[in-house]
Amino acid sequence: MSKIIIKQIPVGPFQVLTYIVACPQSCDAVIIDPAGDEDNLLALIETRSLRVKYILNTHGHADHVLGNPKLKNLLKIPVCMHEADNRFLSKDDIFMLTFAKLKIEAVKTYGDFGAWVFDEWKKLNETFFYGENIIGEISWGSTPQDRSLGYYSPEKNLIVLHKTLMRPVYPTSDLKWKLRHLNKRKVSDVLLHEMIHQRVHQIGGWEGENSHNNEQFVNEVNRIAKLLDIDIKTKVIQWETIHGNTTPCVEPGCLNLKELSNFPYSSRSHNYYYGQS
Repeated sequence: MSKIIIKQIPVGPFQVLTYIVACPQSCDAVIIDPAGDEDNLLALIETRSLRVKYILNTHGHADHVLGNPKLKNLLKIPVCMHEADNRFLSKDDIFMLTFAKLKIEAVKTYGDFGAWVFDEWKKLNETFFYGENIIGEISWGSTPQDRSLGYYSPEKNLIVLHKTLMRPVYPTSDLKWKLRHLNKRKVSDVLLHEMIHQRVHQIGGWEGENSHNNEQFVNEVNRIAKLLDIDIKTKVIQWETIHGNTTPCVEPGCLNLKELSNFPYSSRSHNYYYGQS
């Protein structure tokens, strides 16, 4: 077996010792204390065809972290540091560390499904929520009373996707639940719905009848519908009493409560999910 690759490089204005440590078989690597000279480090990484997974900082002093920002952004990797020094980490660093940790746990439990859903959450967050939603655990399981395809717990910042969404898209001759059979469009829309709840909660919460029929959620639905190019609109639904019966008063052309509670998948055609070649 080949020995682990350890490259020691004096870099930066203080000639701090930066290390690149790599596996000779997989070429997976980490950078330890990147203190500058980022272009030279990148050139070395490219020459060795290394796949850098993390930046590791032994501590947060400035002379040991000078290269963090450029390397992190170019290599798209998280920065790791002991929690006692986390005051030296940026908000983006903390997000990437949390994201990576939760994704690893999801992969342990759900395999490829766990990895895919975290990557999809990140893509949706950047596309629809300005990258501002705070990541939490995403699990596959049962929702309360099994009444919905997804559920968001604001107390835990937890998104639950109903386990039935993992079923293969039929027809298929393979009865095993594998990622390639996942109806990714449907799951993505369910995840997006729960991320709207996540967004509303994280920017101050909602005031109204329930978690769907309130001004904050309705505004987010209208905003995202435009981004999705879905021709719908919605308003907070008022209730009125007619002949002793209380009924919802839905304005013409607006989503009813059931449609609002299941946006965007209530507003898509069946063919959008099941007509894919």
